[in-house]
Amino acid sequence: MKALLFPALAVSMTISLANAGTIVLSGDGNIGNGINGSGGAPVTAGNSTFFSNLLGSGTKVVIEGPTASVYTSDEYMAEAAIAAYYTGLGDTVVQVAAGSVVASTLSGVNLFISDLNDTGFPTAETSAISTFLSGGGTAFFEGEYTPYDAGADALINAALAALGSTMSLAGNEVDCGAAYAATGAQIGSAPLDTGISSFEYGCVSTVTGGASVFETKSLQTFIAEQTTATSSTPEPSTVLLTLSGAFLLMIGRRRGLTR
Repeated sequence: MKALLFPALAVSMTISLANAGTIVLSGDGNIGNGINGSGGAPVTAGNSTFFSNLLGSGTKVVIEGPTASVYTSDEYMAEAAIAAYYTGLGDTVVQVAAGSVVASTLSGVNLFISDLNDTGFPTAETSAISTFLSGGGTAFFEGEYTPYDAGADALINAALAALGSTMSLAGNEVDCGAAYAATGAQIGSAPLDTGISSFEYGCVSTVTGGASVFETKSLQTFIAEQTTATSSTPEPSTVLLTLSGAFLLMIGRRRGLTR
């Protein structure tokens, strides 16, 4: 009896229903243009594949976009291209203003995209994203090269630090002046790279930390990903299972004493 109960108790004490989420950081806010050729970017199949890989088997996306007048139409066209791409696949897309995300915004969502948030991340939004990640969601932050977008990059870096990420935008200016295609050694081996042989980008801030997804001509990372830590807090069902195992163990011991 005891031999059967001890393994059951050990299993009950280690079960956890919490999942690890994924944070992805880009130093280019225009990669959506490569999906449909908007903003003068060449249509590149790899950009569409990247966004498919980003969502995975999920079906619901929330996109928050920039609000400052400093941005050109290219950024808004890139955001629209991403939204249209997912909608065309039959996914549900909700677009919201930067800084407006709360817990209910991310309920049932698989992918959250923060595109050049230039207003900041209030505590309620950071908390909502943290909870979203602990439930296994994917959060994708898009920044830009400096000095074009130094303000938004600083806000994104602060949000990443608050979420416990070690990734950050370097705040520099690399591969500017033309549209480039990341190929060969510029493409990493991360799951997000699956099925991609060419990826359109141009004028980026490099990214430090995390696992490299795409790199510049000089092999500096400009898109990276990082898995968040799994919560160690037991779920209610885990606690109940643990107590049940302990109760059965006590009964087994009592029976052994009375034999």
